[in-house]
This record gives sequence, structure tokens and C-alpha cells, in this order.
Amino acid sequence: MKFNVSVNNISKVVGKLASLAGGSSEQDSIQQNIYLEVSGDFLTLKATDGSNELTAIIDIQDKTLYEEGATTINAQKLSQTLSVMPSDTLLSFTYNEDNEEAEIVTDSVNVKLRTKNAAGFPVFGADESELSSSLVLQQDQLKALIDKSLFCVPSEDFRDYLKGVRFEGEENTLHVFTSDGHRIAILKTTLKSKLSSFLGVSITKRCVAEMQKLLSNTSEEISLNFSKNYVVTNISTAIGKFKLASRLINCQYPNVRSVIPKVATFINIPTKEMKEKLNCVAILSNKKFVSVLLNFQQDLLALRAENLEHEVAESQLKIDYAGENIEISLNASYVLDSLNTIESDNVCFSFAKNFAHAVIEPDHNYKSELDIESKYIISRIIV
Repeated sequence: MKFNVSVNNISKVVGKLASLAGGSSEQDSIQQNIYLEVSGDFLTLKATDGSNELTAIIDIQDKTLYEEGATTINAQKLSQTLSVMPSDTLLSFTYNEDNEEAEIVTDSVNVKLRTKNAAGFPVFGADESELSSSLVLQQDQLKALIDKSLFCVPSEDFRDYLKGVRFEGEENTLHVFTSDGHRIAILKTTLKSKLSSFLGVSITKRCVAEMQKLLSNTSEEISLNFSKNYVVTNISTAIGKFKLASRLINCQYPNVRSVIPKVATFINIPTKEMKEKLNCVAILSNKKFVSVLLNFQQDLLALRAENLEHEVAESQLKIDYAGENIEISLNASYVLDSLNTIESDNVCFSFAKNFAHAVIEPDHNYKSELDIESKYIISRIIV
């Protein structure tokens, strides 16, 4: 196996693949490796963590000098090796099957890395012939939906339905839901391509995070293709073409719409000032709950936090409000996560009559360029 390619072309691609490779606690597992195969005049690279597979295809630089073959190399070692090589140089890669060694040569560097037989690399189970439904969006539209929702997915949870991002679509309307049990992100957007039937799928957090890394802020369309157990998508990027395949989360998803509170009170607050005040006060909040008390009064919002050492931080913000006093304790990190996704100058806080939750959303007069509506529901902290 032999090929020549520019360091710049392969280094960035390997960096993307290396972030996914793994999934096994065994350091010697072949899942820690990247699969490389030369076939025709293309180089195919793959990485997997057992539940997701990322594939990239690179044009071979010198189409007259290559030998077909396949091998695997430790992802981190390969990524680190390529990252320190001059990006504008040509790289020559030669795999010696007899001594299971790969030699990487540039005009100033010569590196030899151990390899593992490609036959042992796991075959991912996504059968593209079984793909039966598709969701088509613009890259910037999908990226914005992920940016505005993924932070609500917990790192770990025993409830399967909380482990990923829920997509529900019908005709030209798509809803996206995420939750960690204490907060919910609810997003809605309009699709240019009408869905042929109702779509309800849950995609793992890891898969969506990998999509987020690959997507760009362009209007180029991307198709998410689904079978009963898998999602497969092809993403064109500035550094190459990638295919991402992942197992879906197959479980019953709760009716999120039924828990949306019927709000009775709406209060608009300057977004930038609210973030500044909340960031300041939260420094002295209880580190376990990050609780900040919000007290909405006549034309005034008072913020207060106190830690276990009884250190106190307080701040005030002028607002346009003439209703009854409202007092609610919220997790400041949750509120800030929501505020950081809101692009409007003003943010709307709203409450149901029992004040069990706060609903945070952009100013109702704001219109998103990508036609995305967002809403965040945060449960109050009972102190």
C-alpha cells in the first residue's frame, strides 16, 4: 500500500476522525485506530467508537504513484504526527505488510508507526439499502438547531430518551427537543422540502456533536437519511467529504408538548444586561445548584445569590414590568446557557400561575433569519 498526499489535506481530516476513534477502555483495541484504504486513486479513512462511524475520502495527490491496500494506525499517534508536520509539504505513505509498519516521509521528516491488520477493523452495521426516510435542511439551519439545543442533553443518564436529540417532523414543520430532566429546549423551524410522512427519531448526543463539528454556516442542503435503527448523512466541508453513520436511540419518547406551561405573565428584559448581571451574581452562588434568586418587582429585577459560606452577591436591573411581585430561584448556568443562544436584543421571561417553571425565549417581535423559533423551560429550584 502506497500513496502521496499533501499534509494539509490529510492532517485536518485525520484530526476530525481521531476525535471519534475509541469507545473502548482497552488501549490496545483496534477501535483506537483509524482505517486507511487505497482503492483506485482515492484514499478512504474511517473511525468508529462502536456506535458511530465517520468516513472520509481524499483524492490521492500523485495518481500515477500509488499501490492499493488497507491498514489501521492508532488515531492519536497519527493525528499528532501529522499535526506537527509542515502543512504545505507533500507526504509519502508506505505500508509494509510483512513487518506491520507504516512509514510516513516528507522532505524533512521520517516517521515509522506500528499498524494493525485492517481485517480486524469492525464493520459498521448501517445498511444504506434499508434507508427509508429523509430529512433535508440547509447546513446553517441544522447547525443552528444543534447549537441551540445540544447543551441541554446530559453527559450521562439512565433514561434512554434523554441521551440524545429528538427530531419530530410533519409536512413542512420540524420540532427539535432536548432535555436533562431539569430543563427542556424546544425548537421549531420550517422545512423547504416537505416530509413524505411523520418523522420521529432520536439521535445520540455523540452523533449530533460530530455533525456539529462538520457543519458550516452555508445554505448548502444536507440530507439525514433514516432506517429503523440507523441515521446516515453525507456532509461536504472545506477539507473534504464525510459520511457519518450512527445507531439511533430506539425508545418511547415522552409527549414534551404536554409539559409546556400555560404562561400568564410575560416580562421583557435586555439580553446583554441580563447576562452581565447574572454572570456577576452567580460567582457567589451555591456551587452544587448554582442557584440565583430572581425577584421581579415594579420596574425592577433584583438578583441575589448566597453560597454555603454565607457570602452574598446582589444586583439590580431596570425592567418594564408593572405586575405583582414574582420570586423564583433558578440554576444560573441553565439560564445563561439559554441566554447565550438568544440573538434578540430583549429576552422574554414568562411564568405560569404556579411559578414552577420559567420559560425563556427571544422577544416575540424577533424574527430569526433561519426561521427558527426557540423556547427553554427551566424548573425552579426548591430551596
